[in-house]
Amino acid sequence: MAKIIWSDEALADLEGVFQYLSLGSLVYAERYVAAAYDRVQILSQHPKIGKAVDEWQDQNFREIQYFPYRVIYEIRGGAVILHAFIHSRRAIPETPP
Repeated sequence: MAKIIWSDEALADLEGVFQYLSLGSLVYAERYVAAAYDRVQILSQHPKIGKAVDEWQDQNFREIQYFPYRVIYEIRGGAVILHAFIHSRRAIPETPP
């Protein structure tokens, strides 16, 4: 079982999503963020379930979709490090963290 580690950047991304959604509905924002958190828990059991990040040439950096967001993570040893929770229309950095 891999340990899931949220980077400061990924937490800030998810907080931004929460803030944006809460402008329309606090209840929806809470549910969405809770469901997103639950979605990434699958990575502890199946870290390779995501596909490799197309923009980077490193198989250790992978992503899962939580529509309309990309959850970008890295497999490092026995850990899964979440690096970003970004809208699929946003560009990601040219190089991995």
